[in-house]
Amino acid sequence: MSAALLTLATASLSVFVSHGFRSKAKGREKGWFCHDVEAALEGDVDGDRIVVPTDAGIYETSVTQYATSSLPPGALHPSAVVFAQSTEEVKKVVQYATTCQYRIAVRSGGHQYAGLSSCNSAEGKCIQLDVSQMDSFAVDSVGLITVGPGVSVDTLYTRLADVGMFFPAGECATVNMGGHGQTGGAGIFTRAFGFATDNIEGFEIVLAGGAVKKVTRPGWAANPLSMNDRLFYAVTGGAAGSWGVVTSYTLHGRKDSSYPEATYFQCLAEWTEEAYLRSARVFNEMVQDPSWVTDRAADESVFISITKREPIERNMIHVEGFWSGVSGAPFDDSNYQKFVAALEPVTKVTCSAMLSPPSRILTDNITWYAPREYPFPFLKTARAVANLDEDSIKIFAKNIDTMMANPGVYPVQQLASFTGQGNSWFNKGRSSLPHRDQKIILGLNAFYAEPFSPTAKADSQKFLDDTWQLLMETAPFKNNDKRIVWAPFDDLRIENTWQYFFDEETYLRLRAIKTMVDPTDVFRTQFTIPPLSRKC
Repeated sequence: MSAALLTLATASLSVFVSHGFRSKAKGREKGWFCHDVEAALEGDVDGDRIVVPTDAGIYETSVTQYATSSLPPGALHPSAVVFAQSTEEVKKVVQYATTCQYRIAVRSGGHQYAGLSSCNSAEGKCIQLDVSQMDSFAVDSVGLITVGPGVSVDTLYTRLADVGMFFPAGECATVNMGGHGQTGGAGIFTRAFGFATDNIEGFEIVLAGGAVKKVTRPGWAANPLSMNDRLFYAVTGGAAGSWGVVTSYTLHGRKDSSYPEATYFQCLAEWTEEAYLRSARVFNEMVQDPSWVTDRAADESVFISITKREPIERNMIHVEGFWSGVSGAPFDDSNYQKFVAALEPVTKVTCSAMLSPPSRILTDNITWYAPREYPFPFLKTARAVANLDEDSIKIFAKNIDTMMANPGVYPVQQLASFTGQGNSWFNKGRSSLPHRDQKIILGLNAFYAEPFSPTAKADSQKFLDDTWQLLMETAPFKNNDKRIVWAPFDDLRIENTWQYFFDEETYLRLRAIKTMVDPTDVFRTQFTIPPLSRKC
């Protein structure tokens, strides 16, 4: 152990002793402190909020999350789960973990697709630090919003709508802000108002060893030597859970009244391969238009999603659009009418457009309130790309159509338009969020229903593998594998895959920051940024 680390450990341990841990040692076996999380944290965290593997039933519930059904049995098995309710409790847990060499995986809502908000003690001692109960919410007189990491997207949108305000983030209601604020927080409002990370004014974070830092948004000329600016850069985009435990965010809210031209439009069409081809072509023409790429806030954005509803209902294509009116211009329906004209001749379709406050567009139209798309295990993939071409569009249409006929496979695909304020001047140099220059985020997922087909999982994997293999040979994707930090897939070890997420300069900068704030790698999962001291 280095002298610096020994000093840190001794200082951390002295804090525990001064808070009564010396008396707890009476009658216990030598070395108990670092092997009995529940006893060691007694007095600092209520015992009912410390869950260990012997707490049958409660433990299983505490580690279950969005990804559980898609992982091997026992994949999520932390040494303990601690539910913190305050920054002080988080600090105590982090001090304990630093002293006793536990890894920490931070969970705010448990929505991480690969299960990275928990850990497996078979790979070394680890604590799942759950901050879902830290759900404070406040709005001040100038529109700044302060939220705990346990506040859900649903709660954020609903409570802001009640006061005529909104915040640009994602579309899944059950996602909590703890991780969402660190991985972009992309949604249909992003082209107009930036990613959620672009609208963070500051945050409080507990670092390894227990230091509590209040970090504020850097000025236009971010200082790469400032610890404040380094932490802001790293936390807002640089692999969530790598840096510490965010215990609150301060967010920049907006008033509905500032955007009187805000409009939501949609077309809900029955799936046919031809209908998908036509809608995807319109989408691609839009994003390739030179006017689509802008260094200012954009008025318009469009998402296309496909969902399988058979055998109960017809499979659907859902085109959604948002006109922000940030320029002050009224709704231009020309692109909306292109989708109508493309779909009406080939499928049954219902289209509509309506003027609505942005907050209500989020709560009433955009947000997905179900816990997940389907109640089955899944395989999820996502990439960013500048544009599509006819070959890539045809590959999607054909392969998805094939899976629509497979009773055990439920494909989900989304074409999401980006580029705009969040890509350039809005947050350039202040955030490490990658691939901001790409115009499309493409999600391709498969839920597999083995009760309906014994080959469902194998068919789903083959569907994804074959589709991506073909796509990676098309012009837009060839030698251009850009992946999304909120959805790593296949090999999760970032030391093997970093080049898909970050350029080399950004990755090395992030590793240098990690070395400064967490040299012993307390905050560690397969996908967290490693310090320079860790061999990769």
